[in-house]
Amino acid sequence: MALKRVERLESVPQTHARSARVRGLLRSNLVNYILLTIGALVMVAPLIWMLSTSFKLQAETITFPPRLLPKRPTVENYQEVFERLNMARLYMNTAYVAVVKTVVNVYTSTLIGYVFGKFTFRGRDVLFYLVLSTWII
Repeated sequence: MALKRVERLESVPQTHARSARVRGLLRSNLVNYILLTIGALVMVAPLIWMLSTSFKLQAETITFPPRLLPKRPTVENYQEVFERLNMARLYMNTAYVAVVKTVVNVYTSTLIGYVFGKFTFRGRDVLFYLVLSTWII
């Protein structure tokens, strides 16, 4: 019986230590989520401002103090862009460049990967890291 009492008493500090660790992890996670949320808002704020400003009249874009939401939202700016520019052609140019660049990148990456995977040559590691660093940039 005395042994069982000792085991029970020893298990209490372990449980207390475990719950303290869990609380510490929850606090650190909470701090991380708060910092990540603030960072996300900082990153998204310019996009929201840009979208909001696109619905404002030209005179309203330079008012002080600036307002996030326009007084009278309008789509005149978008109508003017589509009237002045050939947007379909611009989108097609963008899609063409993206597709060609992707195909060329996949092709050259496959060739380079084959060479680095199958052949051993002097300076291979240096060249590999050089190619890898250019892809990262």
